[in-house]
Amino acid sequence: MIKFGTDGIRGLYPSYINEDVCYRIGKAINFVSKVIIGYDTRESSFSLAKALYKGLKENNIEVVVLGVSSSPKTFFLSKLDECLAIEITASHNPYFYNGLKFVYKGYKINSLMKKQILLNYDETKKYLENSVNFEIINDYRYENYLSKIVDENKYKILFDLDHGALANMDISKLVNNTFIINENYDGKDINQNVGALYPNFLQNKLIELNYDFGFCFDGDADRVIMVDKENIYDGDDLLYFLADSLKQKEIVFTYMSNLALKHKLEDLNINSLICDVGDENVTKVLLEEHLLLGGEKAGHIIYTPHLASGDGLFIALLIIRLINEKEIDISSYLKEFKKYYYEEINVSSKNIDEAKINLIRELIELISDESRLILRKSGTEDKYRILVESKFEKKFILLKKYISLIIGGNNESNNT
Repeated sequence: MIKFGTDGIRGLYPSYINEDVCYRIGKAINFVSKVIIGYDTRESSFSLAKALYKGLKENNIEVVVLGVSSSPKTFFLSKLDECLAIEITASHNPYFYNGLKFVYKGYKINSLMKKQILLNYDETKKYLENSVNFEIINDYRYENYLSKIVDENKYKILFDLDHGALANMDISKLVNNTFIINENYDGKDINQNVGALYPNFLQNKLIELNYDFGFCFDGDADRVIMVDKENIYDGDDLLYFLADSLKQKEIVFTYMSNLALKHKLEDLNINSLICDVGDENVTKVLLEEHLLLGGEKAGHIIYTPHLASGDGLFIALLIIRLINEKEIDISSYLKEFKKYYYEEINVSSKNIDEAKINLIRELIELISDESRLILRKSGTEDKYRILVESKFEKKFILLKKYISLIIGGNNESNNT
């Protein structure tokens, strides 16, 4: 049985997400009159779009298919047309995952809509292709909107499109002085050693081509990471810069953000509201508190006057505009924002049992306020994520050593 996770429905293709599943979801949606479909560049996405399209059309729903489209573009058009939109994507996951993200009128669908889909979902229905065809609609309202953000740009900027959902977009029409890499795709190279998960690739290319700075995105382009020749700037860095530049009094981020973000914002008299992991949770607090800016360390940055979810390209263009208008040297500026020692360790669920979890929880109880240890189950993958953080290097190294002794080796780490 399908279930909604932290960001829609997602899993391995074809064992969890497949054409039958997408067809059944299309058949389960009988409570709207129009649906917009976009999809990323995974080899399974086109076939899944056809199955979803067939299920929706059998309910006499008007269906607009954008073809390869970023999640932000698909969601932006949902906002303009006040309808349901579905993006077929597994975001930052490898190509052999896929999934569906849902928004209604530009907002993530609520629990009632999720319950309605699950209630109507019929596992006995099978997808029969029968030469299903759809026309891809070229809709440039999103691009036209973005083209008005940057008036003039004096920097040389590099964009890494991650072989992903921005592949068909001509970014040179949105901002001058730009060069694009990884805009091609073969269905399997999305998120493959490039993009927001691997910003070092962009940084090396930036140095090679002698560009000033660059931006890289994940598979569906709802997150962004910035680089220059010396540094990699994650969502915490970008939130700090935007909060100050846009003169915010209060912003929202998750408990996975670096502790230094909260403390440095306090120095600027900016209050922080901290919520659970997931851009959906960030958006919920932003809307409840009527705030403009929030995000996640991973690069989901939400600016509610634009969209109630992350939009990597919009945020990149907004930063470019601010840097040009205020004549800011981003590297010098962000040197003032010194983050605490931080690493996120990913552990396969197969390598961690209840006894290890209990040992980690006991260790958590002993941590002081100037250090952190957080254990959480991933909402999108079969992994546990362990955050290790301290203001002091020696404590940080000691904590990592204890965790390594508990869980053993052969684990992924991320300290960007």
